[in-house]
Amino acid sequence: MELKATKFPAWLWPLTFGLAVAYLVASFIPLPKPTAPILGKGFSTDAADKISKDSKLILERNILGLDNPAEIQKKATVTPTTWNLVGIITGKSDMAVFRIKSETVILREGEEYEGWTLYEIKPRYVIWKYGREEKRIAMWDQVQSLKLVRGKTNKIIVERAQASEVLEDPNAFLNQALFKPNSKNGKTQGFRVTNIKTNSLLKKLGLENGDVLMRVNGEMITGPTKLLQIYGSLSGASAIYIDVERKGQMLSLVVELK
Repeated sequence: MELKATKFPAWLWPLTFGLAVAYLVASFIPLPKPTAPILGKGFSTDAADKISKDSKLILERNILGLDNPAEIQKKATVTPTTWNLVGIITGKSDMAVFRIKSETVILREGEEYEGWTLYEIKPRYVIWKYGREEKRIAMWDQVQSLKLVRGKTNKIIVERAQASEVLEDPNAFLNQALFKPNSKNGKTQGFRVTNIKTNSLLKKLGLENGDVLMRVNGEMITGPTKLLQIYGSLSGASAIYIDVERKGQMLSLVVELK
């Protein structure tokens, strides 16, 4: 049988030569060994334990800054935005006075209410915290609009049994002293209290003759009807927050009923 000469195109010779050289070089140069552990039969128990410990350490110290799922899912069922901030008491231990569901609640910094922590008390607002959730509550709008300069604060503790005799009987309350409307620019702004009876509840609350009863639990006293409405809300209160004007200066009285 006669062999026929095969003609290669000229451009195939350089390609064939390059592939041959590459094959020879690869045969003599060893491939690098893998540095990472290969999962399988050759993966030792010690290596697995080390990876497990390292992973646990990373998660515990939160080196990667990952969010805690428990904190993300923690949501408050109530919100402090409906809790009216009616007063702030500064001193050795700062306190805030709130009007919550027709009740007066006095809390110190760091105390909890309905799962929320009173994190910080500022002159005109407070900060509540619930997990990572944070709420800033400013002084109640009705209180801010009065623009009264808060002065010295006195805290008084009165036995509830003694206070109930007066707080549950309007006649007993009105017989404690004389109440005269205090008018400014033709509008009633509080009641001037005079002829306070000795050993009366008003006397024990810290009121003096000539004091102008301006505000109770953050509500401005604008007339007789308002005075009686506020009075009616005090019977079940655990505390009473009173703002009075005394000789041109504002004075805050905090009364805890125990």
